[in-house]
Amino acid sequence: MISLFGIFTGPIVLLIWLICIPLLLKRIGLIKGTFKNGEVVKGAIIENRFWRGRWTVHYAFKLNDKVHQTRNYIIAFKLPFKKGEPADIVVDPKKPKVAFLKEIYQ
Repeated sequence: MISLFGIFTGPIVLLIWLICIPLLLKRIGLIKGTFKNGEVVKGAIIENRFWRGRWTVHYAFKLNDKVHQTRNYIIAFKLPFKKGEPADIVVDPKKPKVAFLKEIYQ
């Protein structure tokens, strides 16, 4: 007897991979491009939140005399950052919303 679960597993898994792989490659390209062409600026961790198995790290930095805030989602048991600590941030000067914590991605 053929299981219905077995029939749908193959095509569904293939469809998920066809959607996820391009998104993953785009994200990797965004991070690599930002590290290659971006600026390293000093910033500070302004908030850490843990929810549903992941951390949300909010940080602020100053670029071109303007303060920007953004965040990264991190899956980790223990964060290397505490609220109020300084951090090096790699930022795309053309799109300051695209910024990454250097310590995590280097």
